[in-house]
Amino acid sequence: VKNAAKTKKTTPVSGGTTPQKQKAVLVAAKGYGAEPHIVRFKNVSQQPLGLRYALLKVGEGGELSEVSPETTFHSGDKLKISLMANQSGYIYIIQQGSSGSWRPLFPAPGDLPESNRLEAGRIYQVPSGKSFQFNQQTGEERLFLLLSRQVVSDLDGVIFTLRQQEKG
Repeated sequence: VKNAAKTKKTTPVSGGTTPQKQKAVLVAAKGYGAEPHIVRFKNVSQQPLGLRYALLKVGEGGELSEVSPETTFHSGDKLKISLMANQSGYIYIIQQGSSGSWRPLFPAPGDLPESNRLEAGRIYQVPSGKSFQFNQQTGEERLFLLLSRQVVSDLDGVIFTLRQQEKG
């Protein structure tokens, strides 16, 4: 994702911390294609973990429109992420800034426990009640979405692993 001359710096704006669900029909009407549904395997233990996501740009009047990950954003632009998992789990969003630094974006420090919990088949928008906002620093930034069946207690370890994979 890029901002003006390629920035994707995201900083939470004011609001709540729990993901909010939306009805699939409303999401389908906003440009996400057909109403999403979950395909299940007979043997649940063999079912792979899956995540459907979309980047949502917040308009001047608060309306949401789906945008491509290659969209160039400008200073002040606001972004939300729409998510749906095929199994219940915990979502984590990690940002690699244009400076190369890494930091967790969601859940944010101080968010309520379980604020990053997703139930299978429900659509959530994160962050709930607020948005990520681009600052004036230009450059290309990356978001990493991590869905886990269990709470990840060592997010710093995950970030370290991502850094190592990028170097390798």
